[in-house]
Amino acid sequence: LYPTNTNYKISFFGKARRLVAQIEKQQHIDVITAQDPFETGIVAAYAAKKWQIPLHVQVHADIGSPYFATSLFQKIRKIVGMKVLQRADSIRVVSNSIAAFLQQREIAVEKIAVIPLVSHIQEDHTKIQKEQFCSASDRLFLMASRFTKEKHIDMAIDAFAAIWKEKAAGHLVIIGEGPLEENYKEHVAQLHMTAHVTLLPWQKNITAYMRVADIFVLTSLYEGYGRTLVEAAAMATPIITTNVGCAEDVVKNSENGMIVPVDDLQALKEVIKLGMDEEVCEQWKMGAQNKSLEIKKSQHVQTYIQTCTD
Repeated sequence: LYPTNTNYKISFFGKARRLVAQIEKQQHIDVITAQDPFETGIVAAYAAKKWQIPLHVQVHADIGSPYFATSLFQKIRKIVGMKVLQRADSIRVVSNSIAAFLQQREIAVEKIAVIPLVSHIQEDHTKIQKEQFCSASDRLFLMASRFTKEKHIDMAIDAFAAIWKEKAAGHLVIIGEGPLEENYKEHVAQLHMTAHVTLLPWQKNITAYMRVADIFVLTSLYEGYGRTLVEAAAMATPIITTNVGCAEDVVKNSENGMIVPVDDLQALKEVIKLGMDEEVCEQWKMGAQNKSLEIKKSQHVQTYIQTCTD
C-alpha cells in the first residue's frame, strides 16, 4: 500500500504523482486498478499511460443518475470520470443499471463486467419484538440508512404522514445516523407523527430488525449498489424501493415487493398503502422467501480477478 496521507484533494494529485515515480523505481507493475473514475482514476490513468500497462477502473457510484451531479463540482467530476472510463481497458461496475448507462455512452460492452459487492451477511439473533413499535396485526416498515440528502428519507416520512391522514395504519422505524438527523426528528414532530415514526441510532447489524419487519423501504435518489436491499432480501423481507442501484436485480414487482420511480411521493404512498393490505403483504412474503433462497455465496471475487487479468 502507498497512502498519500493528504487531507485535501488538491494536494492528493501532487503526492500521488510522486508515488507513481517512486513505485516505478521499486517494482514491475502488470496492471493498475482505480477504485473510482474520479480523483483516483485520474492518477491511475496517468500511471497506466506512463508505464504502458492496462488500466482497470471500478465504478461504485450511479454516475448516470441525474441526481448524482447536481453541483458544479460533481458535474466536473462526472465529465472527468467519463473521460477516464473511455480510456480504461476494463471496467468493473456494481449494478446492471450503471452498465446500461456506460453502454449508452458508447463504452464497449466487452469492457464492462457487472460484479456486485460481496455481501457477507451475518444474522443478528437479538430478539426484537414487533410489539415494541406497533400491534402484531399492524404493518411494520423498516428503513436503514445514512441521514443524508441523497437518501431522501423525508419522502418516506411524508408518505406515512399522508397515509395517516387517510387511515390510521402502519409504523415506520428508521435506523441511521448522519448530518440530517435533527432535521428528520423535527420533521416528524412537525407532522405530528412521533407516535408512528421511530428513529433509532445506527447499528452495525440490522438483520434482527429486518426479520421482524413486514416490509423494508429504501427511498434513495441514487445508489451505486444498495447493499441493504440485498440484506433485506436475504432475510426474506419484502421490499419497497426506488429504482436505484441493484433494485431491479433484487426486487421483482408484485413478487417480493415493488419498485417505484425516484422522487415520486405519490407513487411511494400508493405502494406503501398496497403493502398494508394483508393479502398483498403475505403474497410478497412468500415471494421474499423464494428470493432469499437465491442469495448464496457468490464468486464475485474470482470474477473480479478475471476482469483484471483478461
